[in-house]
Amino acid sequence: MRSLLNVSTAVDTVTDRGGTESVTNATDCGLGRFTRPAALDVVWVGDTTGAVAEVRVWRAPCRAVYAGSTGGRIPTAELLSRLDAWLGRRETSRALRRT
Repeated sequence: MRSLLNVSTAVDTVTDRGGTESVTNATDCGLGRFTRPAALDVVWVGDTTGAVAEVRVWRAPCRAVYAGSTGGRIPTAELLSRLDAWLGRRETSRALRRT
């Protein structure tokens, strides 16, 4: 799970010929003033020192991963699949119908 979260929260960039770096996996999901998650998974991760971090994975109305102040990132299919396997896909579907 650690590697899936690390990959989904990392900043992916490309550099053009002029040397300008652009982020390729950023998303505006959740940044709108009135945007609220209709379906959301929250993962708490800790290490051996006792440090704990919260990672929020938006499922609807759009998809994004938020970890701290890194901004929204586009979640990988692997992360979403693992969360569905652990938490059950039906729960996400029910949450979408209720909104």
